[in-house]
Amino acid sequence: MLTALPLRDVLFLAVTANVASWSTLARCPSGFVPWPEESQACQSAASATTSEIAYLRAHAFPFDKPNHQSIFDDGLAIPTVNLSLTARQKFAWAASVHRAIWRDAVLPYAAVNEARTDWRQLFWAPLVLEVDSAIDRHRKGLRSRQEGLGAGSGFGTRANAGVYAFRNKDTGGGGGGGGELVGDRDGNSHDTESDDERGSSSMQADLASNATLAEAAVFVNSRVWKLMGKLGGHASPIVFKSEQTPLIYDPLSTILFGYASCTGVSLLLIDALRTLGIPARLAGTPAWHGQREGGNHNWVEVYLGESRGWGFVEGAPAGAGETFDNPCDKWFCNAAHFNGSGTRVFATKYDRDGANAYFPMAWEPSNHDVVGVERTAFYESVCNRC
Repeated sequence: MLTALPLRDVLFLAVTANVASWSTLARCPSGFVPWPEESQACQSAASATTSEIAYLRAHAFPFDKPNHQSIFDDGLAIPTVNLSLTARQKFAWAASVHRAIWRDAVLPYAAVNEARTDWRQLFWAPLVLEVDSAIDRHRKGLRSRQEGLGAGSGFGTRANAGVYAFRNKDTGGGGGGGGELVGDRDGNSHDTESDDERGSSSMQADLASNATLAEAAVFVNSRVWKLMGKLGGHASPIVFKSEQTPLIYDPLSTILFGYASCTGVSLLLIDALRTLGIPARLAGTPAWHGQREGGNHNWVEVYLGESRGWGFVEGAPAGAGETFDNPCDKWFCNAAHFNGSGTRVFATKYDRDGANAYFPMAWEPSNHDVVGVERTAFYESVCNRC
C-alpha cells in the first residue's frame, strides 16, 4: 500500500531530488573510493592509496627525487593521498572529477618549487568545518522554503515557481550541464555562465551539497583568506603585498606573514581548493609582451567539469576577478596585454607525460623542471575580446 505524502513534502522532494541524485556520486561502501566514470566505480581505499602513491612517485619533480624519503617513504605522500581520497569520498564535486584530472590537479603535494610542507593536514579541519557549516545552512534554507511553500495555495503560484528554478543544474558526473562559462580543455572556447550560477566572493554564505565545481571554488575563494589569517594568528585576512616571491610564496609562509604577492596568493588558493577535491593549477606569464622588464603575473586555473574545461580566477586578495562568468573583470585580461604582443601564458602540470612545455618560473628562470602546458592561444582568444 502506498502512503500519500503531504503537499509540502512532495514539494520538498521535488526541490531536493537533484541533491540526492548528485550525492550518489560520492556513495561507495565504507572503505571504498568513488570513480564514477570507470568500470569499477568503487575502488578499495587500500588499493587506491597504493596506486596514487605510485603515481606521485612516478611523476615527481626531478628536484624532489633526492628527498624521496621525506616525501614518499615516510613523509608527505601518505597524508597527501589519504586526505585526497577522503575528500573524494566526502564531496560530490570531488567524486565527479575523472581520475586523470584529479591526479594532475588535486592529488599533488605541490605546484612548483615552493617549500614542501604538509599543508593539506593543516588546511583540512578548518576548511571542511567551513564547508560543512555552509552546506548545513543551505539545507536549513531548503527546509525553510519547503515549510513556506506548504503554507501556500498550491502549484503554479509565484512563490512556488521560484523553487523549481532553484539550483536544478549540473547533475551529471562531469560537473557540466547548465550554463557554459569561460574555460576550455587547453583549447580556445569562450562562453559565459548563466545568471543563476554567478557568484561574488562577498556574497557566498552557503553552499549546496550538489554544488558545481565552479560554485565550490568561488565559495572557497570567499572564505579561505579569513580562515588562514586566523590560523596565522592575525586579526585580519591574508592580504596582497607585491614583490614577495621568492621570500614568501609557499602557503605556510603566507599564513605566517599574513601576506603574499600574486604567486603566494595563488598557491594558497590552489592548495585550499585541492584540499577540498577541486582541481586547480598555477597559470601565468613570466614576462608581459615577452619583455622581462614588463613584469610577470600568476593566477589560478580551476577545472570546471568535462563540458567546460578550465576557467580562471584571481585569488581574492589580489583584487577583482574572483568569479568565472566574466573574463574581462581580471585586470590583465584585455587586448593591451595580449593581441599578438608577445605575451605567453603557461599552466602547471604534475603529469609529466601530458605536458607540452615547461612552466617558466620568473623567480628562478633557469629551472625548467616544472612541466606544464602552453595556454597562450586560449588567453589570446578570450582576452582580445575585452
